[in-house]
Amino acid sequence: MFKISDKIFRAYDIRGLYPQEINADLAFRLGYFFLEFLQKSKLLKSTTHRKKIKIAVNADYRVSSKILKKKLIEGLLMNEVEVLDLGQSSTPMFYFGIKKIKADFGIMITASHLSKDNNGFKVFDSELNAISGEVFKKYQSIFKKKIISTLFKGLWKKSNLFNDYILFLLKISSFSKKELNFLKKVKIAVKDSGGVIKPIFKKLIPKLKLNIRIKKINHSDSFGVVFDADGDRMSLVDKNNKEVLSDVVGSFLTEYFLKNKGKGVIITDERSTKLIKEIVDKYRAKLVYCQVGHSYFKVKMSKEKALLGIEKASHYYFKDFFYADAGVYAFLSFLKALVYYQYTLEDVLIKYKKYANLSEQNFKVQNKKKSIKTVEKYFQKGAENISYLDGLTIEFKNWRFNLRPSNTEEFLRLNIEADDEKVLKEKFIELKKKIK
Repeated sequence: MFKISDKIFRAYDIRGLYPQEINADLAFRLGYFFLEFLQKSKLLKSTTHRKKIKIAVNADYRVSSKILKKKLIEGLLMNEVEVLDLGQSSTPMFYFGIKKIKADFGIMITASHLSKDNNGFKVFDSELNAISGEVFKKYQSIFKKKIISTLFKGLWKKSNLFNDYILFLLKISSFSKKELNFLKKVKIAVKDSGGVIKPIFKKLIPKLKLNIRIKKINHSDSFGVVFDADGDRMSLVDKNNKEVLSDVVGSFLTEYFLKNKGKGVIITDERSTKLIKEIVDKYRAKLVYCQVGHSYFKVKMSKEKALLGIEKASHYYFKDFFYADAGVYAFLSFLKALVYYQYTLEDVLIKYKKYANLSEQNFKVQNKKKSIKTVEKYFQKGAENISYLDGLTIEFKNWRFNLRPSNTEEFLRLNIEADDEKVLKEKFIELKKKIK
């Protein structure tokens, strides 16, 4: 029987080391038994309007992704399905593709932000809801079975939606002459971590007519923008290459969206700054908290018909982008907000960096549950609020923290915020001792 490591089944997707855990054999089996998996898990809806279900397939720019995509498609074609090969692109462009071609399911080959020696599969339904690795784990015996037939039954077609996606992005980034004059003074350096963003910007830059270059940031730039390996995460850095936390960017976007698009729902996670709540309250809108992870966020965004979603890990979700996260879309939305307020990045930092906070801190511990319980027992006295929505969140009068087990790596992740740097430093030292 074919062996599959239990470790590859994650909360959001299937992911592991290549080729030790994720390899060509597994990719073929995922395709070969995919239809049976859908039937057994009852995820297959009626497709009486056509004979074959339509499955979109795509990959990021890792060397191993091409190999895995080829074998995945070969496996899929052993079934009565229609496979639409969308080539290589960012995950957000793949979301766009699933919607554009009206696919029943989509499989993206990527390990997101993880290093190049990792790879994996993100699987979506027609509404871009992720089919988690935990569901696959429940039915993993299907993928271990003996392969009987190697005859092609399905249809395979290539589909290039690159130009359609560029036009879609340009629609939300149309600037007036006055706005362009303001933005032309802004020098932006773009860092593409995985190769998927460069082709998009090479097409966008001449059409936007802005001062954007794909290069390393230096002191002459206004700021830099960084995208991860599959393009669904967007981070900003200042001219000194120092990270601008998503607490700042998320708060700024929250104000812009609520002021320009009317009262609506904002989704965030418990790691994020309390400034987001203060802004939502100011506009008498609704704030909903969600568990960390794109699979949870997209469902919550859709259910609440939310305007905007902000995840601490620099993922931004938009109602106008199918309730999904999108790196380039987030960047263009940030530019729209900048030009609306006529702000520089420094202005944004002054106004929206209200509280002292750290980027996410990771701790490798022997027993995650025991560490969290130890921390809870020590800090619960005097707490104003305790939540277990996602790990442990404890709030005090002048500081707060969230401690949660990672869903993708073997860590406890800590986020901490305080009213000033002194309190932040003191409480961080105190927390570190209890976590370890």
